[in-house]
Amino acid sequence: MLCIPDGMRSSAIDPIVKNLNGPNAPDFHSIVNEKYDRLPKEGWKPSWGRISPLPLTGDTALLTNLVVNAFDEYERCCLSLTQGSDLLYYDAFVIPALQGVPSPVLKHYLSGKLTAPWGVRRLDVSIDKDGNPLVWETDEHPGGVADAYALDMAYGVNQTRWKLAIASLTKRGKLIFVVSSKWSSVYVQEMRWLAEQWDKVGAGSVAMVTTDELDQLQVGHDGQLYHRVSDGPRHKVGTIWRLFPLFEIDQRLMDLVDMASAGTIAMVPEVAPWGNKAWLGIFWELHDYFRQHMSNASFELLQKTIPPSSLVRSQRDFPQTVGMCTIASYEELRQLGGQARNNLVLKVAGATEQSTRSYGVYLGKTFTNTRWPEQVDKAFAAGAPVLLQQYRAPATYTIPVWSVLNELGRLQPEDFNCRVLLRPWYINGMLVSCPVLACPTNMSKTHGCVDAAQIPLDLG
Repeated sequence: MLCIPDGMRSSAIDPIVKNLNGPNAPDFHSIVNEKYDRLPKEGWKPSWGRISPLPLTGDTALLTNLVVNAFDEYERCCLSLTQGSDLLYYDAFVIPALQGVPSPVLKHYLSGKLTAPWGVRRLDVSIDKDGNPLVWETDEHPGGVADAYALDMAYGVNQTRWKLAIASLTKRGKLIFVVSSKWSSVYVQEMRWLAEQWDKVGAGSVAMVTTDELDQLQVGHDGQLYHRVSDGPRHKVGTIWRLFPLFEIDQRLMDLVDMASAGTIAMVPEVAPWGNKAWLGIFWELHDYFRQHMSNASFELLQKTIPPSSLVRSQRDFPQTVGMCTIASYEELRQLGGQARNNLVLKVAGATEQSTRSYGVYLGKTFTNTRWPEQVDKAFAAGAPVLLQQYRAPATYTIPVWSVLNELGRLQPEDFNCRVLLRPWYINGMLVSCPVLACPTNMSKTHGCVDAAQIPLDLG
């Protein structure tokens, strides 16, 4: 699934470091919390302290089958469920899974105007000890596209894929990144950089606005959407790239969603319910439905890669079975101990702040008997469904890197013992990029931090 090229240790690190810190490189370092910042104070733009001299390689065919083919089919199945063609499924599974979704968005979901598959998706994929991929997340408004592009450009990989993706996103008209000034404020600087870079590739066809700058988007007399800065020329908008969460959608943003529903513009990622992690539980609960409506190859691939999951709608929604473990009641879940708890992950689903950025993710093996009941109560207090998943231990790797996380703050070689998270990007039917986030093995969650390495995957 993942290969570390021969010659990693002997390869020169200076060209990569120069590219990542060059005058045209984005300054990811500026968003690092000072409390955790152990990076060089000057001349260092990455937000991570370990650098690989070469990109990694992997099974591109398997990734394509998973990210493109299987998830296209998965989303089409989810769409058929939201359309209510089978009221038993609809009332029992779909409606409960939409708890916490704002009323205007819920009406949009139920309007019958949704389309599948999405134009943009990003999965979170780990690798188990047998080398198999595991899909833990499909994000409804994923961040990190600037990281993916910057890494690929620094290492000189996947560039043709990016050119094709940018062309597909700008063919209808101008591409506008709309970034939340609140929830997604951490992405504003890097997304401005990305818009500038893509604008050069797309010959003046890409820009970014925050939700505080929506007055730059105006509807013309012809009913089309236009982008205009101050007294400058106006440009017809073809596509909105959405970097704002469902729980922040107000009337101004809902107007954009409605224009996308009407086909006036495209919006990616689309506002559709299957970005909610609750649907990973529905996949397992409606196994037979997905089996009947997917190809055998795609269904079997998802069955292997989506960990056994169960969606709990409320504290009364028991018993639940996750893999080989049956939990009879909410109180039994609270008192779960030993191996049963170690093999369990709780995730807040729904459209809430707790369902994003790993805030509402609780790994059973990281809590004591005293703290576990508190975390269970906290998860259910969010007022949204909770996903129970079977935990599968990830593989560990030793990757030769160069690190500045030392007393001198200078690049020194290191054999980095780590776990990895692959974040493959799908754009308009193509697997475009797949950054690999590598974190120390002593971290309970694999997420961005100064101790990490970010390494591109050369998709060939």
